[in-house]
Amino acid sequence: MICDDEEGVRESLRLILAKNYNLSFASNGNKVIDLMSKSGADIVIRDIKMPRMDGVETMRRLRQISPRVKILSPSLS
Repeated sequence: MICDDEEGVRESLRLILAKNYNLSFASNGNKVIDLMSKSGADIVIRDIKMPRMDGVETMRRLRQISPRVKILSPSLS
């Protein structure tokens, strides 16, 4: 599952990963929480700075839904 508020980032990751993975996309934290509740995911790649709900709060809520989900974030350096 890919969660980023920038369409270009979502599209770039789709181009890179779609051949080998089944992907779902969300443009904000609320949408990724909804998707996770409905369909689940093994891995979530999420942005840190997003409108409405930042990446830290999104991670906290994802862990409540699925404690074992792997959550990846971009490097802040």
